Amino acid sequence: MVGSVVDALAGAKFTLERDGLCIIPDVLSPAQVTSAREAALTHLSQSGKPYNGGCVQQDVLNHAESLHWLLTDTPLSDAVHGLVGDDARYVHHADLLHNTYTGWHKDSTGFDEAGQPMDFWSQQGEKSYRVYKFGFYLQDHAVDKTALKYILGSHLDPDFYGVKKRLSHFLAHTHLHCGPRDLVVFDQRITHNGVSPWLPCKLAHRVIKSPALKQQLWTQERALRQIQDRVFIQIAFGQDSVFSRSHARAMARRQAEINGQSHYELSGPLASALNSIDLPACELTENTPVQQASDLPRAA
Repeated sequence: MVGSVVDALAGAKFTLERDGLCIIPDVLSPAQVTSAREAALTHLSQSGKPYNGGCVQQDVLNHAESLHWLLTDTPLSDAVHGLVGDDARYVHHADLLHNTYTGWHKDSTGFDEAGQPMDFWSQQGEKSYRVYKFGFYLQDHAVDKTALKYILGSHLDPDFYGVKKRLSHFLAHTHLHCGPRDLVVFDQRITHNGVSPWLPCKLAHRVIKSPALKQQLWTQERALRQIQDRVFIQIAFGQDSVFSRSHARAMARRQAEINGQSHYELSGPLASALNSIDLPACELTENTPVQQASDLPRAA
């Protein structure tokens, strides 16, 4: 384990549990940042899909083997084990995004065995909720306010739609400031937002149906607001629990639908990469192991 990551983990775990978000500095080298950006943009140019004014690849680790080194050749796995625990699992959730917009939301998702939305704030058996996103923002956000904004401690509060909560999105949020080498970790339950269009443009986006027109409108607004080029990848891990298995099932269905697949399968190369760092994929059912296939499309 890299020394700087070891030094940061104790404080990071406390901050993550208290605030819902933490930063582990200097996880990537400058050369790795450059390589990650180049691999990400190359893949998106070949296989990316228009989404919220930008370009994305959902389920990216299943489709871009060129990014597997982020799992195997960086201290990411050390950070996951240190923050999630020895029973950490990949929950079939990894997204690559370029210049997208969004609104306020929580990323926690999943349903119980009866098909009802899960209660993410109550303990299930001996375990409480611990599903985190591990993200690399591959540009410098030390000064600007376009990486992420979030509500401190909102991962402990299920109330999202109340009037007071809506007001807090505008009045009490915190801006994430991080460098391109940093690893950003946040609880999937935290209320957060990336970059949102101005209100007139937001209303226009709701009316416009064409992804190309949405992208053109957002590109013009980004230029007007001088928003820098944003590339980031987020990979989700959780402890081996009912919460993680439920999240994994929901994401597998979503990933397959978005990518136009009849069903979701874990690629052989991704399974091998995860197993090599002792972070196996979460089972998609209580008793059936995740299926693996070698025929999923991947970047060259």
